[in-house]
Amino acid sequence: MMNIKQKIIDMILVAVVSFGTFAGLTNLASRMFMDVKEYVPYALTVVTLFFIKECYQIIKEEPVKIN
Repeated sequence: MMNIKQKIIDMILVAVVSFGTFAGLTNLASRMFMDVKEYVPYALTVVTLFFIKECYQIIKEEPVKIN
């Protein structure tokens, strides 16, 4: 059974990976295109939804028992 500390660490890792990917893609898009105003909100929304979905899966895996 995963404890609450491990779940929090997993959620932080998911946040780092997802928002790091967003930063990398935004950097790539800014080099390829002059105007990224339309890209940034869309990409941020997709990354945020992925983060929420993964955190929900981590929390849902096993309920945490607090003694």
